[in-house]
Amino acid sequence: MNTKTSRYPLNLLGAFANNVITISEKPEYSFVKDHALLAALKSSYADFFEVFGKQTFSGLGKSVEEAYLLRDEPLKAMISILKGFEKITGYPFRQDGVDLLTIIDQYGSDIIDMNYAAETETIDKLISVLDGQVNLEKLARLNLSEVYETLKSRRTGFKSIFFRQTEANAGLRKQKSASSLKAGLIQNLRNYLDLVSAMKSVTGWDTLYAQLNEVAKAANNSVSTSKTTDSVDTKAQ
Repeated sequence: MNTKTSRYPLNLLGAFANNVITISEKPEYSFVKDHALLAALKSSYADFFEVFGKQTFSGLGKSVEEAYLLRDEPLKAMISILKGFEKITGYPFRQDGVDLLTIIDQYGSDIIDMNYAAETETIDKLISVLDGQVNLEKLARLNLSEVYETLKSRRTGFKSIFFRQTEANAGLRKQKSASSLKAGLIQNLRNYLDLVSAMKSVTGWDTLYAQLNEVAKAANNSVSTSKTTDSVDTKAQ
């Protein structure tokens, strides 16, 4: 598994680390849930996110606020539609709607009213559950697959804009802090991906490796080819 994390800008590094963690926390990968290396990665990402993820909109620009509001639209629509299905007695797929609404409520019926950091973390966890095959089938039967994919797409778009804008506005003090945090996050990503690579011949780990490898490829492709290559790429064999 080849990665180029030392060349990732902060927004891409943050998104990549978040994707690695989100995939690793899926129910089917419970065997890695309590592993020390994943815990270390999550801890370093939390520190990274603390600097770049908990700032008010006042200094982030109109585009970030617009992306935030756009992200909430499909989630609000899903909740509203599911509540509607819940009220239709005798509808053949009513139970699907009740089940999905129950899942959303488990992560907080007030998701929309949470602050940025809490809402982003909650939506990530919610999506990791809704991505399960059974729940995807329920969404399909209720004709909500497109709305759900819109939520996922806008979630990714918001994160990208937010991290990019925050990076651009960071002061010298935070830049120094970010440099240290980036190094720690890269090291913990390397350690964890080394583990997954070493275990890829084991059932279960092979699927985890395949999913993370696809995420790594996508991240690598996002790195501009015009950048210099004097940074040493990290590699997990």
